[in-house]
Amino acid sequence: MLELLVLYTLNTFEKTGYSIKKEITKKFGTFIQPSSGALHPLLKKLVQKKIIDEKKILTEGGKKLSYFYFNKDSLKHFSKLFIKPLSNNPSVCVNEIYSKLACFKMANNEMQENFLENAIENLKMFIVDANNTLHDEYLKFDFYQKTLIKYQIGIFEDLLKHIERFKNFDEECNNK
Repeated sequence: MLELLVLYTLNTFEKTGYSIKKEITKKFGTFIQPSSGALHPLLKKLVQKKIIDEKKILTEGGKKLSYFYFNKDSLKHFSKLFIKPLSNNPSVCVNEIYSKLACFKMANNEMQENFLENAIENLKMFIVDANNTLHDEYLKFDFYQKTLIKYQIGIFEDLLKHIERFKNFDEECNNK
């Protein structure tokens, strides 16, 4: 979901790869801290696919700098990424939810609503699955395994509460 956050970060004005990395880490570092090894190939790929544009300049000291910025296809690609259904893999899905919540305001109302419904559905499914696993009489878990599953259920339940608050807040705003 780094790609989504890069597009969100570039939405306001052009930035260097370093400033993109710094902003993502500063704003979203609690759930993602991109490495230069992940970010620079992604930026190169986005430029090659013409999803973002690049402007290269030479500084007074002779250093080459690349500035990346939005073009006419950037918002379309952001929308395509935002509406993509969430993963059925719980750990991947949670990270996708965090990324989409982080750039929630950039999506239109319909995209927001669809995302929230998809997130609620997935989280409820994960909670049921984890509880069924925990209480399966044929599976034997030790104390640490049970604790880990209970912890994961708590994460899903807390995230579900936050998503439902987003949905209720969004509905209240639309009804006013």
